[in-house]
Amino acid sequence: MYNNPVYKFLKKKFKSVLHAFGYDVLSYNIQTSEDILLQTILRQFNIGSILDVGANEGQFAKRLIELGYRGKIFSFEPIAGVYHTLLKNASPYSGWETINMGIGSQPGELLLNISENLASSSLFPVDKKSLDADPTTRATHQERIKLTTIDAFMSGQGSLDKELLLKLDVQGFELEALKGAIHNLSKFRLIQVELSFIKIYEGAPLYREVIDFLEEHNFEVFTFIPAFVDVKTGRMLQADGIFIRRDR
Repeated sequence: MYNNPVYKFLKKKFKSVLHAFGYDVLSYNIQTSEDILLQTILRQFNIGSILDVGANEGQFAKRLIELGYRGKIFSFEPIAGVYHTLLKNASPYSGWETINMGIGSQPGELLLNISENLASSSLFPVDKKSLDADPTTRATHQERIKLTTIDAFMSGQGSLDKELLLKLDVQGFELEALKGAIHNLSKFRLIQVELSFIKIYEGAPLYREVIDFLEEHNFEVFTFIPAFVDVKTGRMLQADGIFIRRDR
């Protein structure tokens, strides 16, 4: 059937109609589906515990659960109102714990710039380039949040199941979070971290500095996932880098 000239003609016409309306048809595989990619990685490396730092309302964790993940998840979210929603979303799942704190290089309290879209809230001031790409990243007010470190959290855990994944989505504060995990980095099999290719937040490190830090601590690039793209220009501003520990 698929080699039939009539089928090929109709398929081409169907695609052209979709393209005219701004849609496309893609095969659903590891090269085109982020869900399949994450599912494959979790299964391949037998990930049993995930530290979900910068959880927002729990979108990342909920997505993994919907993909079949049944290990432990520890979600960190410092914004009080957002945490309330996270707690509600996590409540049906016994293996999903939530912590109303941010993660940094040392414990304490800092002022967080709360963005209009909430997900872009950062401890750094937002840069004009981010506002040009998405005006909803603008800060509307500040909120004082509590911070802990990965090292402090890990010291209070008896044992975490199987292989560990650390996911960091903290809007420019990723390097500080990694510095606060310095004594436990070797325990993680994979680290997923948001990387900025241009200045999104004033004073925040760009991708090369974060990659250099991870390479110095025995991690190498495994893959990249597009995260923030300027829809007006098509330029990729941020991506999630997944890094794997070298010593295996």
